[in-house]
Amino acid sequence: QIRHSGSGLSRAARDVRLGVVAALGDGGRGREEVSTAVFRPKCTISRTGPSGTARGFEQGFRCDSAPYLGKAGGLHLRSRPWTFQLKRSNAAVSQAAAHILAAQKGASNLYPASGRKLPKVLSRMTSKKGIDANRAKAKAACKRKWKTKPKGKDCDEYPFASTNQGAAKVYNKFSVRYIDNKQNRKAGSRLGAWYKSDRILNGDAFEVRVK
Repeated sequence: QIRHSGSGLSRAARDVRLGVVAALGDGGRGREEVSTAVFRPKCTISRTGPSGTARGFEQGFRCDSAPYLGKAGGLHLRSRPWTFQLKRSNAAVSQAAAHILAAQKGASNLYPASGRKLPKVLSRMTSKKGIDANRAKAKAACKRKWKTKPKGKDCDEYPFASTNQGAAKVYNKFSVRYIDNKQNRKAGSRLGAWYKSDRILNGDAFEVRVK
């Protein structure tokens, strides 16, 4: 609890007390050392005349120290949904964004999931073995479809290799396409950076959105 005081403050300011309550929930579980809590701001005004207490909205948050998200721990506000977004208007990732959108809409030119709408909601997977299996399955599909790799292209896949919905998880429920290799790597690096910035843990579900 914090109480303002000092001659440099107005009398009204000196009579304002700000309180913050963090109600701890489950804590420190798993290798990510996950704990949850609730933040409850409280403001109390006491002076000559009317006085009262105002309580702010409750805000839940989650803290973790997942080793695959860097050395420092962090927190996520639980009221905010997780959304990863790419824009077709962004020249750096336009081809990757277009592939994702086509896959989500079930375009007829998808391979091998032609005409099948692929999920917008995915869940992260951190297993290296699982990620490698997804990538291997996707690359094999590209080779099977196009035989040779075009110069300056990479085999792009959706759902992402780093998710539980990747190519090796469900029979032929994925899409591959050759796109510009710089765009493919840029989209991948943005996904990896977003995983870290938004503290996406193993198993966390998130939406993939294309504008």
